[in-house]
Amino acid sequence: MATGYHWRMNKGRLLRALVFLGLVFVIGVGLDRMPNCPIKEQEELVSGSSLSGFIEHGQTVVAEYGYYACNPVASGDVVLYNHPGVEVPIIKIVKAVPGDQWRVVKVAGGTELIVNESVAKNSLGQPYVFTKATVLSLYEKDSGGIMPADSFIILGNQPGGTLDSTRFGFAHQNQLVARVRVD
Repeated sequence: MATGYHWRMNKGRLLRALVFLGLVFVIGVGLDRMPNCPIKEQEELVSGSSLSGFIEHGQTVVAEYGYYACNPVASGDVVLYNHPGVEVPIIKIVKAVPGDQWRVVKVAGGTELIVNESVAKNSLGQPYVFTKATVLSLYEKDSGGIMPADSFIILGNQPGGTLDSTRFGFAHQNQLVARVRVD
């Protein structure tokens, strides 16, 4: 009887030790460096001017393919996005993530995007003012002003909008193919 008791005690200690070592590995190494989360870094040449003022046409960036398979998308991330009908991924900035409160409001000259009670601004500190009709107003009604799971608002750096969420609505998690680093 004592032998069974000691085995259960030792088994419990062993399990706790393994959990502890697993946590040490995750904290020490980081989720983005775990063996089952391969990230392929590749230099990419930017084509287009939607991020002008932040990332210029012809500039080289580092794309981290596979990053979002194991890491959350954060507001402010620069991403490569597979847009239907466009041959190569487009580069944009994440402005709203799941759970964020958001709305579009009419202002003089167009419509502004408000995220978590702050006016969304580009990298130059200019508020986005969309002069053309934006599909985001339709999405706002459907979502109740809360970003749904696996959905994001991604924008270029031009205050008036580009080929981005103002024209195609929410980007979805499975369409984000890489996080972009600007070195």
